[in-house]
Amino acid sequence: MEKNDWYKNYLVKCAGFGDSPWDQELDEMLIKWKKAAERLELTEEDHKYAVTEWIPRHFDIRLEGVRKTIGMVTAEIADMMMALERKERGEKIVYGVLPAHSSFYRALKFTDPRINTYFVDATMISLIQTFFHKVAPLLEYAEEHGVRVGCRHCALNKTRYALLRKGLVPLPDVSWIWGFVCDQAPHADEFIKEYWNKEYHTIFSRISHHGLAHEKEYENDEMVKYLGEVMRDGYEQVCKILGIKVDEKAIMKALEERISFINRYAELAKLMAADPSPISGEVALTLTFPTFMASNTGYKYANDALDALVKDAKRKVDKGEGVVPKGSPKGMAWFIPYCNPFVPRMFEENGVAMPYCEALLPSKAELEPPTYTDPFEANAQAFLKWSLATNWGTKADLTIEKMETYNVDFIVWGFLDFDRWLGSDHKLCSRYVEEKTNKPCFYIEGDIWEDRDYSEAALRTRIETICEIVKARKAAAI
Repeated sequence: MEKNDWYKNYLVKCAGFGDSPWDQELDEMLIKWKKAAERLELTEEDHKYAVTEWIPRHFDIRLEGVRKTIGMVTAEIADMMMALERKERGEKIVYGVLPAHSSFYRALKFTDPRINTYFVDATMISLIQTFFHKVAPLLEYAEEHGVRVGCRHCALNKTRYALLRKGLVPLPDVSWIWGFVCDQAPHADEFIKEYWNKEYHTIFSRISHHGLAHEKEYENDEMVKYLGEVMRDGYEQVCKILGIKVDEKAIMKALEERISFINRYAELAKLMAADPSPISGEVALTLTFPTFMASNTGYKYANDALDALVKDAKRKVDKGEGVVPKGSPKGMAWFIPYCNPFVPRMFEENGVAMPYCEALLPSKAELEPPTYTDPFEANAQAFLKWSLATNWGTKADLTIEKMETYNVDFIVWGFLDFDRWLGSDHKLCSRYVEEKTNKPCFYIEGDIWEDRDYSEAALRTRIETICEIVKARKAAAI
């Protein structure tokens, strides 16, 4: 390896393409990655910084599973940056946004492999910010071209707009936007179409948030069937635009693939409950991407990364090794701000593990097969089992279930104060969970996607204080 080829250094040392069997793809991936990096203005100096400073500071790249998790995201971005050429060749392009289930997007690829499905914003920010700390130029571009910074828009919507307007990704044949949880994304796509490009074709699927607190909506037959019809209508419109027939077998195949991966991921979650916890939580969170994001590379790289990370975790558990000393407190964040990995790292530096992201940690209900045979109703039920998608009371109940299952000492809420739906109920949930569990709950203002409004230095005192509190409580309980 040439000493100054930092693109190759990145792929080999940080992204798992020096590990078997991925090493056989290295030369091909290097060509794709250099092209992608050039378009994204990720320079050789950026790669040098990532390889020598940023990534080793925040991620334990001695572990194969960590490297392959980074590689999973890298491979998806390399694939995404080929979308312009694919569109020119006549292939179809479909976009989606968070939070959604991957099943329908995956089913489109099962129906016709020439259909390419991407979550351009979430995948992009997950690489360019998490591993290069460089999403700010895209956000600033969006803010300079109509998405005003003072409006406190979600960074995902700004990233999607910037990628489209800069011509880094093509206009899709259709953008299927789910407003089942977050209503900002549909409004953002309306803005993109009306303000910038009338050819931007979007289909919206939305429902009202009318569920009663603590109601298990996935057990409400009327709710499941209603949501199933909304999903059916959206999917049928997408298929009509793409010129394909609705293949219900493909939808069920995609759902089964998703549930299978989640069940395998549950093995890793159990290993993370060891004392000391073997793996940092932001890596485990990143590994869940194919379950709730359209991924054009599917589970190809995710399966290998999961297998490797489970082996890493087992080996560390057997040796009694962890990210913090044995007996240290263990917490979860409702959503770990993984794009700003200095946050979970600061907890670990202060002797507190943060292994779990509650929103993406499988609940007991999620591990069960669907009770509906209709593919749309089965997916609707699966969606309603999800902590991201349910009412505040059930979200709190699921948090309590997971805190008990994994023996978690505390939970951190927040980092979603910009989101008027997902961020609006965190203080209410925090109070309820603390009353029911008698375990401390903390709320931290901030943004899970970017760090321009807060810094590592600004958070340090807050995190150090939280760590002192949970360590004192754990010591008192012994």
